[in-house]
Amino acid sequence: MIRIAQLKIVYHHNGHPFPMYPAILEDENGMVLVDCCFPGFADQLIQAGEKANFDLNNLTDVIVTHHDFDHFGGYESLKEKFPSIRLMASSLQADYIDGSKTSLRVKMMQEHETADRAVFPKRKRIPRDAFPPVRFAHVDVRLSDAQELPICGGAVIVETPGHMPGHISIYMKQFKTLISGDALVLRHGVLGLPDESSNIDHLQTRITARKLSELDIKQIFCFHGGLYRSDHIREELISLSKKECRV
Repeated sequence: MIRIAQLKIVYHHNGHPFPMYPAILEDENGMVLVDCCFPGFADQLIQAGEKANFDLNNLTDVIVTHHDFDHFGGYESLKEKFPSIRLMASSLQADYIDGSKTSLRVKMMQEHETADRAVFPKRKRIPRDAFPPVRFAHVDVRLSDAQELPICGGAVIVETPGHMPGHISIYMKQFKTLISGDALVLRHGVLGLPDESSNIDHLQTRITARKLSELDIKQIFCFHGGLYRSDHIREELISLSKKECRV
């Protein structure tokens, strides 16, 4: 049986909900989780999987779209519970995940600490010290653009830089579904680009939107915002490619 879905996990910060929607894929070849939320979130992921009728005891792989701690942080706790799982990421992101290079996000946050706070409002930041520390991890499989993984009818890796260099999304051919990571977000039901304040290269996010418009997409799994469906996704992506990012 071939299944793809989004799990819903909600973290509350300062009285406000912070929902996250990691994707999960399963067929006879294995079970793959795409992004794994904050550090220490293995139990939340397992519970969310149970609600969606996915048994994470069958988990074989975790794909990380990029090394932000809400996407990669939960891996260590998953690895403790399921030691046989493999970690996959792009070659460039793997260097940050395994500690070969200093996290770009940490550098960015340090710069914002000494810059105008209006550039990166405090209300948009989840404090890292609210969670266990993010540990470096060995990346078992380094992924490249256009590589196709043999799961659920074909999972095609798509390089989608801008929010982060080496960021990847996954295009599920059989379902015409894009798992966007942070390349795209959903705000109050409206498809958009990630906040400019969170992007390493916000011009590149628009170039990425144009690249994605070339795919036959019927629905998008946004990590931030959830499921988006439209008969006009191509036109919407082209429109986004022409707009400035929103802060």
